[in-house]
Amino acid sequence: MADLACVCKILDGSAEGAMLCDALPHAVAPCAAGETRHEFQEKVIDCVRRALADAHDAAQAQAAASRASIEAARVQEAEAKAAAARAGEAAGVAGADVKAKAEALDVAKATVREEEALHSSTEAETQQAMQDHKEHETRKSDIEALLTLVDGAAALGADASESIAEFLTAQRAEKPLVVAVPSAFGLAPDARSQFDNLVVDSAKKVLQDSLAEAQVAVDAGTQAARNAEAELLGAWAVLDCARDRVSAADTALSAAKAALGEAQSAQKAEEAGVAAATERLQTALAEHVLAESKPSDITIAQQALERLVQGEAAPEATTPVAAQTAAPPVAEKTHADLSTAPVPMDCGSAATAGA
Repeated sequence: MADLACVCKILDGSAEGAMLCDALPHAVAPCAAGETRHEFQEKVIDCVRRALADAHDAAQAQAAASRASIEAARVQEAEAKAAAARAGEAAGVAGADVKAKAEALDVAKATVREEEALHSSTEAETQQAMQDHKEHETRKSDIEALLTLVDGAAALGADASESIAEFLTAQRAEKPLVVAVPSAFGLAPDARSQFDNLVVDSAKKVLQDSLAEAQVAVDAGTQAARNAEAELLGAWAVLDCARDRVSAADTALSAAKAALGEAQSAQKAEEAGVAAATERLQTALAEHVLAESKPSDITIAQQALERLVQGEAAPEATTPVAAQTAAPPVAEKTHADLSTAPVPMDCGSAATAGA
């Protein structure tokens, strides 16, 4: 019964398996002494042999196909791992780019801070230059006003004389000259003595010398103010360019971060592809184990069929499978011509007749 179950287990996978399994017990039933099997019994047995042989061929083809599937799965896994490695490298490059862009932005911001400090100092210097220039112009105007008083045709009042005396004092004029100014300028020009005229002329010379100095200072201040304004404009332009570089660096950093996100997503997708490829390989390996065992299972069934045909008992369970690889010699002698004998009916009819 074990041999019959072994054969039927294989036949269950064929198109006529159910009919052959039903007919086989009758076809291999022992014959009475001196009798031989009926022709239809022999045809059923032959159909079973061919069904097992076809199953064996198909199993071998399936085993070969499974080996090809394994190789294909291994290639796919290797390609997936290579793609994942490339994606990892790309993500690494993108990460390094983000770091570089962030450092560039920090440098640009530091430059802006430096340029802002320079602009502030330049602006303060410009304001100072403008203030100095204004003071020089004011001094020049004051001296010109005093000269106008000195050149006047009338006697000067106490306030005007005091203004001239204060100016002379500020200019470190000789004290006798400063003391003589009020009395000399308090007289009309035609009423002045020779000494008074000397005092007026001396005071006038101090004023004229001071005016010349003031004019030099005004001229120099004008140029200094122009230079300061130019430097301020230049500092502003440099600062503006530095701010533009910060904006550009910030935009570049944002783009680099977006590229990093895409690279990381691609890396995750490739890693998922590796996992899927590995799973397919494991499935192919498991299927290959089953496919590789199928031909040997069918060979065992073929041996079991020959034992059934010969009326032999099934071997003990401990008998090594390798001992069953060759068909029994008696079966070879008795049925050597069955594989080539013509069968005038199909397997379905044989199964029906055997039944």
